[in-house]
Amino acid sequence: MSLTDLLRPALSQGYAVPAFNVVDGAMLAGVIDAAHRVQSPVIVQVSERIARALGPEHFKVAFDQLVNETGATAVLHLDHCGDPVFTEKCLEAGWDSALYDASDLPYEEALRTTAEVVRTADRYGAEIEGEFERIGRASLADVVMARPVSDSVEFIRRTGVACFSPAVGTLHGRYVAAPNLQPERVDAIVRACRIPQVLHGATGLDDETLQDFIGRGIAKINFSTVLKGVHTDSVRSHAAEPGRELEPLNLFLDIRARVTKVVEHYMTVLCSHGRTS
Repeated sequence: MSLTDLLRPALSQGYAVPAFNVVDGAMLAGVIDAAHRVQSPVIVQVSERIARALGPEHFKVAFDQLVNETGATAVLHLDHCGDPVFTEKCLEAGWDSALYDASDLPYEEALRTTAEVVRTADRYGAEIEGEFERIGRASLADVVMARPVSDSVEFIRRTGVACFSPAVGTLHGRYVAAPNLQPERVDAIVRACRIPQVLHGATGLDDETLQDFIGRGIAKINFSTVLKGVHTDSVRSHAAEPGRELEPLNLFLDIRARVTKVVEHYMTVLCSHGRTS
């Protein structure tokens, strides 16, 4: 199962595949449970920081076990990594894909290094999501300056990425003000080269906005902050109960169940449910 296997049908049939960032086994299990229950494809994402802390092999083993047990349709994806060496380490461990984040590089260097990472991924039968425009953080009130759409089209054609993350006004984190969205940029890129587009910073966007982006060519939508909030809320609720000893297993099961509920909701919003039955 590859990233393209999941995203091409989504692009052609008008839905999006949800991608959820996880930090531990409870969140991973909750995401896979939801994919199995509602028959939705799913992308399990791990940030570079978490992947380094726990090790690429750790997540690969846990991911494979859950997918084999449930029969869920899923891929394991490294999120926002600007290090070609660590990206290759994850792909060598069997991860299916990675976002090579070239947003800190000058444009020509971003083109060159992304194309090199794509060639490396090819050797492992893996695929690369491309990004060269920085997607900022809501907590910093970032103002992100997008480059001309023609640069995005050139980037896609010259690098051979499987999907592309354009800057459309979304931000990572929890929004403190309404974002200045530019969905028309997706229209222009898709008209020029019809490959799946990716939406980052989806936490906090309403259902209608998400569905509008899907109609324009977004086929992968990323959720991270919302699941971190679910995880934190579970820990706080267990720790706050007076006279109750914190039991790690109960906490694990509660996080897993809460994550499953939220993930199922977004699978319905993105119309990905029932696609793997």
